[in-house]
Amino acid sequence: MRHYLFYMAMENNLCDQYITEKLYHPLVHNLVPVVWGGSNYSHFLPPNSYIDARQYHPKELAELLLKLSRDPVAYGRYHVWRGFWEARVGGSLCELCYRLHRDASEKHHVDIPSERRSNGRCIRVEKNLFGPASEGWRKVIDSRNRFQK
Repeated sequence: MRHYLFYMAMENNLCDQYITEKLYHPLVHNLVPVVWGGSNYSHFLPPNSYIDARQYHPKELAELLLKLSRDPVAYGRYHVWRGFWEARVGGSLCELCYRLHRDASEKHHVDIPSERRSNGRCIRVEKNLFGPASEGWRKVIDSRNRFQK
C-alpha cells in the first residue's frame, strides 16, 4: 500500500448505523480514506483525515484526488491529525463486540436486511447511479443531511 495515497472505502449499504470495519486500515497505513456511505464519519474518524465522496460527483472527486496527489501541502493537511492521535486496528474498536461481552440483556434481530429497509435510516441506491443521463446521484448526495446528527 505504500505506493498509494488514497483508499476507497465504499459501503454496500447507505445506512447511518453502519461503517465498514476496513475503514481503519488506511489510517494505519498512512493513506487517506475516501469514504462513501450513509454514516456521519466525523463520529468515527479524526477531523480532516478522510474525504467524504458523497459530497462530490465522481468527476469532481477524481479532480480533487488528482489535485491532492499533485500538491503535497494540500495532501499533507489530511495527515495533521497524526500529531494528536494514533490509528490502531484491533483492541475494542467494535461496540458490538464490547456489548456482546458486557451486556447481559438479550436482544436480537430476526432479519437484519429487512430491518435496514424498514427503519427509514437507509437509502436504496439505484442502478446506474452515475450514468450519463442520471440525476439519481444528486438524491444520494443531498440525502446525506438526513443522517447527520
